[in-house]
Amino acid sequence: MSKRSLLVLVLIGISALVLSACGSPTPTITPQPAATNTSPAATNTTAAVVTTEATTEATTAATSAATTGATVAGTAAATTAATSAATTAATSAATLATTAATTAATTGATVTGTAAATTAATLATSTATSAATTAVVMAGTEAIPTTSATTAATVAATTSATLSATGAATAAAVASAQETAVATKPAQLPACASGNVFKVGSDASYPPFESVNESSGKLEGFDIDLLTAIGQKEGFTIDAHNALFDTIFTALSYGQYDLVISASTITDERKQTVNFSNPYFRSGQIIIVRKADASKVKTTADLAGKVIGVQLGTTGAQAAKGVKDVKSVREYPTAPEAFQALANGDVDAVINDDAVSLNIILNSPKLNLVAVGGPFTAEYYGIAIRKDCTALLDKVNKGLAEVIADGTYAQIYAKYLGEEPPAEMRAGGTGFSLNAAGATPAATTSASGTSVATMAATP
Repeated sequence: MSKRSLLVLVLIGISALVLSACGSPTPTITPQPAATNTSPAATNTTAAVVTTEATTEATTAATSAATTGATVAGTAAATTAATSAATTAATSAATLATTAATTAATTGATVTGTAAATTAATLATSTATSAATTAVVMAGTEAIPTTSATTAATVAATTSATLSATGAATAAAVASAQETAVATKPAQLPACASGNVFKVGSDASYPPFESVNESSGKLEGFDIDLLTAIGQKEGFTIDAHNALFDTIFTALSYGQYDLVISASTITDERKQTVNFSNPYFRSGQIIIVRKADASKVKTTADLAGKVIGVQLGTTGAQAAKGVKDVKSVREYPTAPEAFQALANGDVDAVINDDAVSLNIILNSPKLNLVAVGGPFTAEYYGIAIRKDCTALLDKVNKGLAEVIADGTYAQIYAKYLGEEPPAEMRAGGTGFSLNAAGATPAATTSASGTSVATMAATP
């Protein structure tokens, strides 16, 4: 075969590869909301699978590109150079894809991590194809040796894949990952906080009490404002972290946090693990259904034979399991996920705290959900503190009493709920009180007095 014929074949091959690459644009990464409260095991498993897939895809694509390029070139030199170059390129691209996937899984939510790894693998694939094409061109040119082709392919893969990996990791970092409790209790607990900055755990998927600000990435809401105000009275500031509710009290008891404020109902069971401050909010469980079913469900008796959605680890979950003759109870990591499942028709009703439920309904009208009846329990929220940190408990109770008495609490309540708090919590009030055992009072038909008509949307 003449040199002219070989050059024509090489040019044809390059054109085919370029057209193929241009036909598959790289997808953009859309940062995912903070949201999903996946367990540590689930997150780690997903990250491992994604990393493996990214590596495999990049390696396979690069090898395939090299083989195609070598076939088009049709010479032994091209085959050797392209295979060597593409192998090196695949290694670089796959390594960078793996790094992107690992970083994404570490710094972002599972969904974001998956998207990041997929994008990294896609760009690595494209890069490897270009690298293989370069290798074929170089191999078909007598003046450029195999080592130069390998170097060129490696540089091309490294440069492009590095950019894609960086973008993937950056997008993943936008997501606010939730912290879970450490696996085992430390042999020695850290000393109780005594400085002026306290680490706080809060499940930021429970507006209006706690959520993640989309712009700043910081936690905000009723609970955050309240604890901040208490800190101003007592000379401390808070460092709030997004924690998984199902393990939040364990995390506190292990010393992972100094305080936990997360719309947490004071219960005898939880008091076995942590101490609670004096109560700061009165709530109750309420039933939520699709608007089309509002006439069919009014009380818990109407839930017989139905599938109930709840948030994992909450008193709403406990209440649902106590309803007579329900078909089943499905637990979701967060309240919004349970509400979405209801809107999708996966469950027949949701049982959840009244104030939070009304807030979700008002701020998500497209879900077409409605609360029916009044709260069928009466519960009180408290700030949780490690059992051995009694001085901190006294400090929090003192600050809480001060913000109630001077009207700061009432201002926060009105800001997030659009109405005045119960009389005990208004300016000059002394706050709620519970019996010595800390048990919640008997169920009532109206626990908080909050109504759909008066409740304001989240600021």
